[in-house]
Amino acid sequence: MFSGTRLRQARELGSLTQTKLGKLIKRSQGTVANLEAGLLSPSQDLLAEIASVTQFPIAFFSQDPPIEIPSLMFRARAAMSRTEEAAGRRSAELVLEVVTQVLERYVAPIPINLPSGSSPVVAAQQMRRVMGLSPEEPITYLIHSIEKAGVTVLALPTNLRKVDAFSAWAGEARERPIIALCPGRPGDRLRWNVSHEVGHLILHRHSQYVRAHEHRQADQFAAELLLPEIAIREQFGPVVTLSTIAALKPRWGVAMQALIRRALDLNVISEHQYRHLFEQIGARGWRTREPANLDVPLERPSALRRMAEIAFGKPINLIRFAAEAQLSVEMIKQIIDGYQETAIPPATERPGKVIQLKG
Repeated sequence: MFSGTRLRQARELGSLTQTKLGKLIKRSQGTVANLEAGLLSPSQDLLAEIASVTQFPIAFFSQDPPIEIPSLMFRARAAMSRTEEAAGRRSAELVLEVVTQVLERYVAPIPINLPSGSSPVVAAQQMRRVMGLSPEEPITYLIHSIEKAGVTVLALPTNLRKVDAFSAWAGEARERPIIALCPGRPGDRLRWNVSHEVGHLILHRHSQYVRAHEHRQADQFAAELLLPEIAIREQFGPVVTLSTIAALKPRWGVAMQALIRRALDLNVISEHQYRHLFEQIGARGWRTREPANLDVPLERPSALRRMAEIAFGKPINLIRFAAEAQLSVEMIKQIIDGYQETAIPPATERPGKVIQLKG
């Protein structure tokens, strides 16, 4: 049976309006609307045309409706078009479905271990304890630690121009925490955004739309998670310069600008010093691109790839994987390519298994 919901998912993944899809398949916007509403069923020829245009296999359109993500915590929601927001939502739903409907047939999901919501600072301190970190210790592998806490981190095959990451509690009972990441972001920016989204998951689980003050709370959470006060006060000396800030960036894995802001918030530097440091950064052209020799290594999630290797072998049998997911081999490869190929070195692992076989 044809699923109109699947047609809408495929259309929105491609950032297509009903009118644009209609033109591509030589049908009216009204026909597309009726197909999506379940009021029409396509002929075999039309179904083949839809599959060709959207680049999804015919079998995709006969599946049950996709998992829907009820609300998204976009950092730049006001700047996004509806088309871009829909593409992000559908992309996340597609990758999440690969995890829940295919891979979790073979591999047990990681238990969720997130602290309950409280103040941003306290919640961040609790999260560091969940990660097994002391207050003085930098987070070396942030995304790996988040995955170990049971957050499903989705590497999106879709690049959203105005959004780096978003989060949500997915599932019928909103029981699964997810963070979706867009490709191509710098390492320091990615680490901050991931921490910001973890803050939303913990602090704003029941929010329908995240408001400005809640974004500020998520930033406060990220600051304490990545740059704990007790450690940062010790790291800054009596004289704070761009050189001392630059020396801290590789250790803590955040932008120099984030370190300067943290110093101001902790009253380590004055407002005057803060402005002066940012004037220097601006004069050097570092507001949009900090020095390349200080680049923070890019982290990627790894759980989905490791689950796929358990389920479909190493190297992953893409044809079998695609057949079970009812997606094209190209789409499966595009999804997998967003994930880290090798696991974190054993010497850096903390006690506790990340991936467990089902059985």
